[in-house]
Amino acid sequence: MSTLSFSLNEHRLLTSAKTPRPGVRLLELDASILNDIYNGSVVIKGEPSAEAVLCTAQSTYAVKIVETTNSLLLVPPAQSSDITSSNSGTDAENSADAENSSGNVSPAPAFQTQAMKSGAASNPIAACPATASHLELVQIAPRLQRLNTLLQASLYGEEDVDPQDGGIVVSDKITYSFDDILSQVQASPAELQQALADRHAVELDGAWRTVDKSYMESLLETALFLAIQQGWSYTALPQQDLIEGLQANGHDARLVHHFLSVYAEQQGEGIWSLKEPMVCTVFAESLLHSKPKWQQEEFMDAWLNSIPQGMMPDLAMLRGVAVQEDTGTQKLVKLFNVQQLPCEPAARFKAVFQERAQWSWRDLQPYVEDLQGPGRSAEALLLKYARRVQQDPGNPVMYSAR
Repeated sequence: MSTLSFSLNEHRLLTSAKTPRPGVRLLELDASILNDIYNGSVVIKGEPSAEAVLCTAQSTYAVKIVETTNSLLLVPPAQSSDITSSNSGTDAENSADAENSSGNVSPAPAFQTQAMKSGAASNPIAACPATASHLELVQIAPRLQRLNTLLQASLYGEEDVDPQDGGIVVSDKITYSFDDILSQVQASPAELQQALADRHAVELDGAWRTVDKSYMESLLETALFLAIQQGWSYTALPQQDLIEGLQANGHDARLVHHFLSVYAEQQGEGIWSLKEPMVCTVFAESLLHSKPKWQQEEFMDAWLNSIPQGMMPDLAMLRGVAVQEDTGTQKLVKLFNVQQLPCEPAARFKAVFQERAQWSWRDLQPYVEDLQGPGRSAEALLLKYARRVQQDPGNPVMYSAR
């Protein structure tokens, strides 16, 4: 790329050039995104009624309009004649500097001569005015509402299981490959891959699907039954034997592998250990769905009696699943699952404050931490959607609706 440059005493006329075609916008970006554009790894996404975003391979950016008080001038790339003229002017100045250093001093003219004016006019610079605004990129969290909709529509459940061999039956459900989802979701490929992992999605026959919670729980119950029947420790489940046992009960081997990746951790070659907090939480949620509000002592007793022997329940395991309330006369445990709340910050905070008028940060954090991302810190979210309340300097800080 050539560069348009001027020497110190060079004079060039600025003339009006043809205005660019309507709709042309200047975009300000850094070198890394520019390289991504040259490499063809940048796309702009957005439905006609939605705000567009720009996605690289790793990140998502909102496209913002920046107004400026001064008009910008667009100058075409320098031609070879421009560079030659500029270099010639520089050479002349260097010669003059050499003469000055040798003692032959030539005073600079105080006024521009007609000849100098003619020389400037013979090699003008064409420029056209641009709009008084340009576009800039602001990194944001990926917008995943559409992902949740697509995954919910293609949810894998009991109705998708072939009772003959445990395979996947052909159904009328529309399923989506990674590229299908990527084309519809405002997220980069890396962010989408992470979002699918966070939602425990699994790839089946080229399509990414989430598995219905009740089906995953049936796999867990069968696995626990097999462990008791075979005398396996929950911390040392043999992979191959467990897969064969679950397949014999009508489950697809791919779903068994997925179950292990979600509910267990690999301890060695072919050995898996169940994640105690996750297993305990499954049984707690089952109790809370059957009865959404419990007295704490009653709930802990029922919870302890429902989980596998040897595991120990802890209310800390219910972070983001249930809230604890102290009425003064009794302590309660109440179902309030973050996974059932809206993804948009405004709607999320509205739902949270409808559940409870005031929250301590410790109780509120599990219900808003997944909203955080680039340009969206916890402090910024609280400042925008909540009001800080502290009745007395000695009292804890609480947050209520704005």
